[in-house]
Amino acid sequence: MSPPCTVLSSNLRFFSAVLLCLMQQLTFGQIQLLDTAAFYRHLKDNDLLLEQIVFANNIRNVSSADQTRKDSLTLDIATAYFRLQLKDSCSANLKRITSWHQFSERKKQLYVSSLILCKEMSLAEKSTSLLSSPKSIAEARLSFSVLKRETVYTDSSIKDISEGMIDLRNRYVNTPRHSPFLAGTFSAILPGAGKWYIGYKQQALTAFIANILFAAQAAESYAKAGVSSPQFIITASLFGIFYSGNIWGSVLAAKKKKRDHLNEIEYEILDHYHTEFSKLSR
Repeated sequence: MSPPCTVLSSNLRFFSAVLLCLMQQLTFGQIQLLDTAAFYRHLKDNDLLLEQIVFANNIRNVSSADQTRKDSLTLDIATAYFRLQLKDSCSANLKRITSWHQFSERKKQLYVSSLILCKEMSLAEKSTSLLSSPKSIAEARLSFSVLKRETVYTDSSIKDISEGMIDLRNRYVNTPRHSPFLAGTFSAILPGAGKWYIGYKQQALTAFIANILFAAQAAESYAKAGVSSPQFIITASLFGIFYSGNIWGSVLAAKKKKRDHLNEIEYEILDHYHTEFSKLSR
């Protein structure tokens, strides 16, 4: 073989060896990547939440060049913390996300649901506008109004929300508006009238009968024994306690009825998003 042919043959063997080595390294890297993804999927599918958090943190630390990838992992970590009922840790991770506008629609909905469940209203309101579903946007905005105790206005978006959310909206609009001042005033004029005004008719009758009985006993004691008698002092004191308690009870009942009504609606809204969160986080 001539010297030029020998050199050519040596060069070909050298470049072939380098190419083979590079192909092996590339294949090995792909296998590692597939193994990492498969293992992470295994952790999520089997609800190994603590292990998932640790593993996702490790992956996030080596994904410094891809912010969207890091934020996606951060969202996974936040959802895992929420499922562990660690809302503070969930909120802390949700606040670290910066490129949520690059998420898929499913990830955006999960992000918004997580923010609402953690009551991070300002972040949730900012991110809602990028949702592509008119229904999701309308329901989220309604939820913000209810959770922040703001006025709900009727607009064209009402047609986009579900029947269940429409019912919640109507109940919120028709929240009891009984005045605590009027409830107390009515009870002062006629015991039990304040409870009747609020809608607690059975309690109103009970309060009326109890106050009438104590008033009658006090009047009878006064007629028989006089104003300085121990019997009158005791019965009059009991009547005063029940009379004052009836007034104050009516004031508190008016406040409590409104608060309980709003808390029930809030609970149902959060339950709605908890159901959505459970579907999206799997």
